[in-house]
Amino acid sequence: MAANLDQFHGAEVRVKTTDGAEHQGRIFCYDVTNCCAPFQSVILRVHHPEMHTCNYVWLATENITELKAVEPQTPEPPIHLENFDPAVAQRRREAALRHHHSTRHLKGVGVDPKGEKVIEALAKINPERSVRWEDKTICVWDVRIDPPYRPEDCRGGEATDIRLLQRVKHMVENIHLREEKRVRHLTEKGHLSSPSPSP
Repeated sequence: MAANLDQFHGAEVRVKTTDGAEHQGRIFCYDVTNCCAPFQSVILRVHHPEMHTCNYVWLATENITELKAVEPQTPEPPIHLENFDPAVAQRRREAALRHHHSTRHLKGVGVDPKGEKVIEALAKINPERSVRWEDKTICVWDVRIDPPYRPEDCRGGEATDIRLLQRVKHMVENIHLREEKRVRHLTEKGHLSSPSPSP
C-alpha cells in the first residue's frame, strides 16, 4: 500500500479501514521512512465547509483495506512550518499509535456516530475495559445500551443490580447533556449551522 501512495499524493480519496470505517479527504502527506509496517502511515486532510474547519486524520497503512481517488491530484503551494520540533512530532505520533491500539475494542462496525461518542465517553469513565461492543449494542458490565443509545435504551438482565442500571443511565444522560451543550456552544459561535425545523 505505502509504495503506491505516490500516485495519490494531493488527490481527494476515499479510504476504507479494517474496522469498517470510511474516510474521505485529500492526502496531505504519508510516511514510509520506517521499515516496520505498523509505523507506516498516511494523513488525510478532511474539510468541513459547514464548520469552516478541517481535520487531519492519521491512518496506519496496515489498517487500510481500500483506497480510491475521487478527484484528480491538484498541486498545492508548500506549507512553511515554523518552530517545528521533530522530536515532539515523534512523541505525539507514538502516543497516537498507542492510543489507537488501546482503543481498538471501542471501534464498532456500521454503528451510529452517536453510539461511538457514547462508548468513548463511557470508556473514559470506566477505563478498566468494562465497556465493549456486541454487534450494535454497547455493553457496560452487564448493562446493555441499544440504539439510539439514550438513557431509556439502557436495560439489564434478571441479575442486574438496579443501582448499577440507574448509575449507567445517569452516565449516559450526562454524556448526552454534555454533547448538547457542546453543539449549542458551537452553534452560538457560528461554527455549526442551526438544525432545520421539523416539518
